[in-house]
Amino acid sequence: MMPEAVKHAVQSHALWLETAGRFGQRWVAADLDLREADLSGLDLSGCALSKVNFSGATLRNTQFVGSHMVDCDFQRADVTSTAFRKATLDGSDFRGATLLDADFQRASLIEVHFTGAHLDDARIDRRRLENAIICEG
Repeated sequence: MMPEAVKHAVQSHALWLETAGRFGQRWVAADLDLREADLSGLDLSGCALSKVNFSGATLRNTQFVGSHMVDCDFQRADVTSTAFRKATLDGSDFRGATLLDADFQRASLIEVHFTGAHLDDARIDRRRLENAIICEG
């Protein structure tokens, strides 16, 4: 279940995307607890989030293209077919996450933790994995 304030922020972000920033507001947040939340199928491209706890969340087919998501916790989250293209995910934790067919092309992955993650068919530009930890599950 998503908190009402987050629902409102996501709706405003959708309007911001639809109107190329003329209306609505970019989703910018820090220190949110979104454990077990379901954000599947949403377009959250361009959001700016830090220290958000997405552990155990369902983020299937979600768009985070060009987003800035630093130090976020995605442990055990289902991010199947999620797009993180050109996103900044530095310091984020994907331990035990399901990343089947996830797209990390051209994403910044400095010190990202992938131990135990399911990376089947995930698209990761390995040249951008600076100090990342990868031990597939």
